[in-house]
Amino acid sequence: MSSENNKPLENTSLEKSSSVNDRPSENAIASENATSSENIASSENDSALGRFLAAQLTPPRLKAWRNLMFGVLALAALLNLVVANHHPHFNVDRYPFFWPVFGLVCGVVMIFLVKKVIQPIIKRTEDHYADL
Repeated sequence: MSSENNKPLENTSLEKSSSVNDRPSENAIASENATSSENIASSENDSALGRFLAAQLTPPRLKAWRNLMFGVLALAALLNLVVANHHPHFNVDRYPFFWPVFGLVCGVVMIFLVKKVIQPIIKRTEDHYADL
């Protein structure tokens, strides 16, 4: 092998010395992190969708999106009262909001069963596989 293949890479960021003066300050790191969403939004290589989604990460826009989603949920709940449902097959099926409440109750029951009943059955000690 020739010694040319073993030359270190030139001009890399890893070659900097590790002295305290050469490290970036905490303020520089904080300001870099604070402007990261702005950098993502202004990058020329990103797609239009990526720039749009990055711009939505500001707190006022997140709040607006949350309020929009709650509004859509409320509209769907109100439409459930107005729009005629399918022909009910069971007596409880004719009540408004039966299926959303049924789904919520079933979801909570499944979480309870998994957490309290099934998890203790399948739970193993931290060193279970080391003992085998």
